[in-house]
Amino acid sequence: AIHPTALPEVTHQALRERILAGAGCMRSMVTVRASEGEWRHLAPGVTIKLLRTDGSARNMTAYIRMEPGAMLDCHTHAQDEECLLLQGEILIGGHRLVAGDMHVAEAGTVHQAIHSPRGALLLVRAEQAFQA
Repeated sequence: AIHPTALPEVTHQALRERILAGAGCMRSMVTVRASEGEWRHLAPGVTIKLLRTDGSARNMTAYIRMEPGAMLDCHTHAQDEECLLLQGEILIGGHRLVAGDMHVAEAGTVHQAIHSPRGALLLVRAEQAFQA
C-alpha cells in the first residue's frame, strides 16, 4: 500500500485551484476594481457607477453618489430594490438613513423623493436603468 504524504501548503493550494478551475467552479467569478468603470450623470448632483448588469434579469448593481443637497425624484419600482448606505445620510420622505443602514423597496412600490442634505454614497441593486 502507498502511504499518503503531505504536500507543502503552496503546492496543495495550487493543485486545489487547478482542480476547481477545471471543474468550472471559478469560471463565473468577476472582480470589479475600485479604479474601473466611469461615473455617469444621473440627476443634478447625482452620479452613478455601474458595477454589474444582468440583462436576463434586467437588474444592476451600482454605486450612486449624491452631492450635498442633491435629490432624486419620486419613482416606481418594477423589481425589488436594495439600497445599502455606505457613507453619509439620505432622507426618503421623512425616513432618515445613515451609513450602514439598508433600505429595501419591494416591486410595485413608489419611492418618495430621496434627498441628501450632507451627501451620500449608496450601493444599490435595482432594476436596470442603464447599459454598462
